[in-house]
Amino acid sequence: MSNLEQAIEAIKSGDKAHGRKLLIQTVKEEPKNGQAWFWLSITLDQLDRKEYCLRQALNINPSNVTAQMALAEISSPIVQKSKEESSTQKRNIQSSKIEEQRNTIITLVIGLLGILLICMASIALIALLSHNSFNSTLTKKGVLDARRQFEVEVVRFDASQEFGTTFPYADYVRLRITNNSDLTLPYLTVLTKRYDSSGKMIGSSRAPSIDVAFLAPGESAEYDYYPKGHLPSVKNITVEIEQLVDNESLQFFKEFENLP
Repeated sequence: MSNLEQAIEAIKSGDKAHGRKLLIQTVKEEPKNGQAWFWLSITLDQLDRKEYCLRQALNINPSNVTAQMALAEISSPIVQKSKEESSTQKRNIQSSKIEEQRNTIITLVIGLLGILLICMASIALIALLSHNSFNSTLTKKGVLDARRQFEVEVVRFDASQEFGTTFPYADYVRLRITNNSDLTLPYLTVLTKRYDSSGKMIGSSRAPSIDVAFLAPGESAEYDYYPKGHLPSVKNITVEIEQLVDNESLQFFKEFENLP
């Protein structure tokens, strides 16, 4: 019995963890196995990882109706609402942690280093909270227009090994990003495409979004980027900014979160 068959049997019997382990091994050895990618999506709970696997399955077999329906389902309003609620909970937890850190820093500064370090802590605090100020000034239309004026360039990449400790693993890309817009964005989501030795595209991904909060208009900077979706047969990688973002895909672009 093949790994794929064993994985399907394990999933159907309720052992998703064992099924996932077998399927990860299968897609490593057979990256063009569309069924393996589809069944792997069933074992994952995170929406971005589930979407990645489904898109891999559809890249291999665009007529896979089951994969099409599964991808449409995770883009439904109910799923989006669940994701928004989860994001809100995470932001609340992060805000609580930031508040605790701020109080600790202020206490230590007052007790140990005096007014000079208090000023330095205040500057650091403003930097930590800078993302929160974007929502009051940006709109979806403004962000979409600004995205079109950003430029990305691959300086170098390494697809010869897996980066990261959790699936899907990542490649390494050194990116040069230039902000030609009039806005400073909190994040920038790019599309990473992977090609085999014949020049055929064998995979793509959007995760993770890049923190560009400190890239002011007219500035350019280089970033160490680790796009999810490592494949063993990749010979070339390109990175681009999608000019059009449809409503179905909007949830996967972090720069549009909580914008009017």
